[in-house]
Amino acid sequence: MAKGLKKLTFNFKAENILLDGDTFELKEVQRTKHHSLEIVPTPTKIKRYGEISVLFHDEGVKEDSTKCRSAEKHYVRFESPKQDVFLQSVKIYGLYSDQKTNKSDFRILLCDDELNVISDFSFPLRWFDSEQPDWVTLGIPPTKLPSKFVIGLTSDKALSVGVDSKNSGNSFWGSSDGDIQYYSEGDWLIQVLVK
Repeated sequence: MAKGLKKLTFNFKAENILLDGDTFELKEVQRTKHHSLEIVPTPTKIKRYGEISVLFHDEGVKEDSTKCRSAEKHYVRFESPKQDVFLQSVKIYGLYSDQKTNKSDFRILLCDDELNVISDFSFPLRWFDSEQPDWVTLGIPPTKLPSKFVIGLTSDKALSVGVDSKNSGNSFWGSSDGDIQYYSEGDWLIQVLVK
């Protein structure tokens, strides 16, 4: 197991799981009626541009394979590249998919590794196009990050977020009743810029 990565255990019905085995260290244990799957997330990728670092897990937008999926909540886990790092902005590849909703805004949640909210920020849904998905960069007041953190997006399904076809083990989705599940179909196209 890679040093410093948290081991996650998910219960699932065997017929419902689709995973790319090349991306994970997997350990499957037979249980009555369910299996247990230990997933070791891959490390956060980093691109540096001067003092700014972009943290991401996705493979970027690919014309033939990038899809958008709606969920009440989208989550991506990250690791800070060093101590004393501050969140500067969040980039989301998405689409304003449900204009019939009564909501006019969505929220970005900065959480610790246990999904306790550190800060939350509100943005208008109209910043996203309703016909064509695209990258939108959302400026955040500089906020100090813990060594491991999660960025959440909550929009009550008004936003569809891009997902690639690879899977790093760091993407999750959730519902308004608090249920959070590992997302097995790829990585959400959510990136963070830090300084």
